[in-house]
Amino acid sequence: MKKLILAAALCTTGLSATSASAALFVSGDSNILNVIGSNSANQAFFSNIVEGTNVVVQNSTRTFLNTQATNTVNFYNGNGFAASLFGANDEITAGDLAGVDLYIAFARNNAFTTDETTVLANYLAGGGNVLLTGENSDPDFNDLNALLNVVLTDLGSGMQIAPATLDGGGFATANLLGPSLFLTGTTGFEYAATSGVTGGTALFGTESSNTAFLSFEGMLNSAVPEPATWAFMIFGFGAIGSAMRKQKKANVKVSYA
Repeated sequence: MKKLILAAALCTTGLSATSASAALFVSGDSNILNVIGSNSANQAFFSNIVEGTNVVVQNSTRTFLNTQATNTVNFYNGNGFAASLFGANDEITAGDLAGVDLYIAFARNNAFTTDETTVLANYLAGGGNVLLTGENSDPDFNDLNALLNVVLTDLGSGMQIAPATLDGGGFATANLLGPSLFLTGTTGFEYAATSGVTGGTALFGTESSNTAFLSFEGMLNSAVPEPATWAFMIFGFGAIGSAMRKQKKANVKVSYA
């Protein structure tokens, strides 16, 4: 009886394994990375969202932003993490994200391919974290934000970039919205000239209007159990039921012996 219950339990573990999901973060500002070398609050946030040790940062196709990406990798490598920089035009594969705890797409201005979107969906469902950053509503960034919204929709996310230029007069101090463990140690978090973010759970709001500009959510399209998984589950529950009926009959025979 115990062996059958154990076997049935093992059969059902596939359901929880395939439906596991992790956090998807979206920021309306890429400049949150500008001060990662000096602002302890920004450093705390970027440490909090790793939930592990391994990080991949993908460069932007906007070359003027690449210094921030490099500084981010240097921050992680200098603070007990293992980070690597991925080329702006390189296509992300499952192998690239194997063993990675956090993937950051830094103001990416080229569309995610269908294969890349599938890789990200599977990566999130497998427990990885993702941060996608957008930009303000400067006309030069319209395509960037639009492409970001497309991949968010394709991933099943309810979050979107709401193009704007909020607090565009230089760096400002965000309001902490939470509560969330991701906000531990982040009082004084800085950003500049950001778009808003709709949907999800807001983490930071703008200084002037408290508009959410950095939010997160668990993935909505967690993997659906494969038919084989359901078959194993049905077999498992059936085995338990059969074993219980047999045990009951055995007990009845003993009681009337």
